[in-house]
Amino acid sequence: MIGGRMRRERSMLIAVIATTIMGGCNPWTPPSAGQAVEPNDHQFHSAAPRPAPIAAVPTRPDLDPLDEPSPDRSGAMIWSWGAGGVGMDGRADPLPDPLVGLTDVTAVAAGLGHSIALKPDGTVWAWDNGKAEHRETRALIYGSLPQPVPGLNDIAAVASGDFHSLALDATGTVWAWGLNRSGQLGDGTLTSRVVPAPVAGLGPATAIAAGTSHSVALLADGTVRTWGYGVYGALGAGQSASSAVPMRVLGLENVSAVAAGGRTTLAIVDGEVWAWGYGMMGTLGPGLTGSSTPVRIAGMSDVTAIVGGWDHSLAIGADGTVWAWGNNEFGQLGDGTVGGWRAEPAPVLNLKNVQGVAAGEHHSLALTANGEVWSWGRNVAGELGAGSTRARAVAEPVRVVGLDNVIALASRGAYSLAIQAPNARYLAAPVFRDGFLSRSLP
Repeated sequence: MIGGRMRRERSMLIAVIATTIMGGCNPWTPPSAGQAVEPNDHQFHSAAPRPAPIAAVPTRPDLDPLDEPSPDRSGAMIWSWGAGGVGMDGRADPLPDPLVGLTDVTAVAAGLGHSIALKPDGTVWAWDNGKAEHRETRALIYGSLPQPVPGLNDIAAVASGDFHSLALDATGTVWAWGLNRSGQLGDGTLTSRVVPAPVAGLGPATAIAAGTSHSVALLADGTVRTWGYGVYGALGAGQSASSAVPMRVLGLENVSAVAAGGRTTLAIVDGEVWAWGYGMMGTLGPGLTGSSTPVRIAGMSDVTAIVGGWDHSLAIGADGTVWAWGNNEFGQLGDGTVGGWRAEPAPVLNLKNVQGVAAGEHHSLALTANGEVWSWGRNVAGELGAGSTRARAVAEPVRVVGLDNVIALASRGAYSLAIQAPNARYLAAPVFRDGFLSRSLP
């Protein structure tokens, strides 16, 4: 019923919004040729833009879930927009559409052609966008309607890479399944798997993240483990090689949150951001084209959340300010300019009281304390949710149309996801533990 109403209103909304919001934006230009592509993945990306994972969840050390109740999540549902979202068969949709058949959702993660969600009972559900060219490479072969992932119970958090997925259970065990050509499943092999299995050799974990073809786990002792594609140094283990088993990130302790970008990995230590991996677009700060060990990103303190896009990064400060650095070819840094790149973090314009962020390939999203979603960057398939598929580079945040009471975000490539809890009385970030929006861990 909701989806039908949205579709009936779509024509009028698109006409109005395309004129008022998109019309004055800077023109979009295609990306330059010669962008590096991992050799293990190149054959799977010819039909869609290169995505980037997310870690769109703020750390809130001041918020104890025992002291402040979570919002009422009854009826919480998933909405998607852009190309590759809910049952879209790769078509561009500039307005949010609801996912049918799944409610009471607590977390969501976006892959390339597939998405996964977590329910309060600890089960994980997955679905795909129906694109035929992805049928042999999706993390699991599903239809456009959500179905439970077999073998997973009592799960507390989920993450998704391009074609692989991760789940963290209440005991701290990390489970992995999907494509494994770079060892991103962490089982010591390069064999892909459709049934989840535990990652070998990990101590209890408290948080997970997934890059394009690499995986990250934050352990209970505050150290970080990585595995999978590491040619650009994204594993942080002092080498530029892939690994099919977890490796310890060098020089980091007391880590509170982790995130994985396309070829870059990030962590928060004592409110400061550290990053490693690919740095050609300024993602590692000034003067670095890459690093196989963590380097500190100067210019920020009291950071509570981080997220990595394909070649740009976002962070949330304790005051709710969003900081951005890296590639700005499509205005994805949100500073009012388009083009080039910036190695020094700077605030995103006109945003305050932000509690969550997400990053797609070349666009960015922010979730404010009142449950609104704002977007900026490239709009070529409706991924900004502003009512238009007209190609534009939007250098300042615009509001995603028709969504309120949102409690979580996810994004990849040229599409975005949001969880809406219609009965939420306020947005107090449901449960924050070690940088994760998840069910409580013991």
